[in-house]
Amino acid sequence: MAVAAALDAPVERQVRAHPSRGRGAWVRAGNAAGAGRTVLPLLAGAEALGWAAGWASWRRAVEGMLLAYALGDGMASVGKPLVGRHRPGDGGSPWRFRPGTLRGDAWHSLPSGHAMHAFALAGALASAWPRPAVRGVGSARVFAEAHWTSDVVASGLAGWAVGRVGARARARLGEGWGLAIAPGTVAVVRRFGGVAP
Repeated sequence: MAVAAALDAPVERQVRAHPSRGRGAWVRAGNAAGAGRTVLPLLAGAEALGWAAGWASWRRAVEGMLLAYALGDGMASVGKPLVGRHRPGDGGSPWRFRPGTLRGDAWHSLPSGHAMHAFALAGALASAWPRPAVRGVGSARVFAEAHWTSDVVASGLAGWAVGRVGARARARLGEGWGLAIAPGTVAVVRRFGGVAP
């Protein structure tokens, strides 16, 4: 974390000195990969595929990812106003904080929700399959001047931990449990009859 914090200002200066590097298709793709509007429909589709194909282990992995996403989203939603760190877009100091700021996206830099989501999903996914590459989401947030380097590192570490917790929580629920997914809602459900979740 100390190294990442020490890199905040120099990395931001480089991003500002070379704006074309921060505006490419890979930045847009990295930003989209950590956004709920992209991730949640993909996970819902993966869950539906698991149901249709009868792949119980696939569904458990996807459900672990959904739990991890929800935990990470909660941490980011609560953490942003509590920390109140200013975003880097205006070129100011990375040491500007206004804890308790509920309004104004300019003061919601830490934690990075995109990085938290990406690493939470990676942490959950690593419980079932080999580790995916998620560095692109974090670097996209830095190059888009939406977050400091240390925001992404801290959010990545927290997200990875949350992902592992989400996967373990789903594994401990067992076969009689599952997730119900509806627009804007993910709920844990228990089977009490002939229909499995």
